[in-house]
Amino acid sequence: MCSLKNLFIKGMTYEEFISSLTENKRNKFKSVSIEIETFDSPVKHVLAFAEGWCPDCQHNLPILKAITERFGIELKIVPKENNEYFMEDFIEDGQARIPTFVFMDDNFNIVGSWVERPKTVKQLWKGETDIKERYLNGEFDSEIINEIVNILK
Repeated sequence: MCSLKNLFIKGMTYEEFISSLTENKRNKFKSVSIEIETFDSPVKHVLAFAEGWCPDCQHNLPILKAITERFGIELKIVPKENNEYFMEDFIEDGQARIPTFVFMDDNFNIVGSWVERPKTVKQLWKGETDIKERYLNGEFDSEIINEIVNILK
């Protein structure tokens, strides 16, 4: 039986993931630069379940990459397809959603997880018609960063 550790080891680096995409999809992953104060985190590994066609992945993976680089945390990416079994503990609203980020310590024990979108966007998604555009245009990026950094604590 495969574990999250084994899945992590088999995963792709961010660069390998981006290189595996078509040029059209690659261009949707924008480079992100962030300035945040770092601290010693128990998180040493992040396993991201993602797909290149997903707008949430296209928006959030570059943010995660910038944070993991800043903290010196190893990031690996695996597809959702054929890995849903490993996502069962992170299901929201009855289904596995992407991106799903699993934060693990040195021994690959789960420290926390982050799924799909920031909490505020999830709450507003059903009611506000322009929320998707506002979210994908970066209006809630600081919330994404804060939620992820809080997991690192």
